[in-house]
Amino acid sequence: MRIASTLRATALLFALPLWLGSAPGPAPIDPSALVGTWTVDLRPTPDAPAYTQPFRVTAVHDDGTFDALFYGAPVQVARYNADWDVLHVAFVTRDNSTRYLHAARLVDGQLHGTTHAVERGFLSVWTAEQ
Repeated sequence: MRIASTLRATALLFALPLWLGSAPGPAPIDPSALVGTWTVDLRPTPDAPAYTQPFRVTAVHDDGTFDALFYGAPVQVARYNADWDVLHVAFVTRDNSTRYLHAARLVDGQLHGTTHAVERGFLSVWTAEQ
């Protein structure tokens, strides 16, 4: 009888979080932190001189999308995810030779990103600041 009571008590302790709701995860990040003009440093290697381009985010929307310009052209399929401890973004740009798939994380006020040039076969690493 005592073993059964102990097992029921143990099961109750394990089930308690399900009844009370799961433990809180990281606080969501306000996606409006993305809005503004960012200076993106696209240098090809860490020791190369800075090569900058503006990335202008004009609006974020409740559906997880945002509006922006990069290299002066509108970005495509721009998405953000603010459910984690840092804001994540992804978007696509094009030129006459390739698609560029961009992804970044907003950490301590700086975007840390990568760009994959699909048809050109390269991956670049970049940072951006407002």
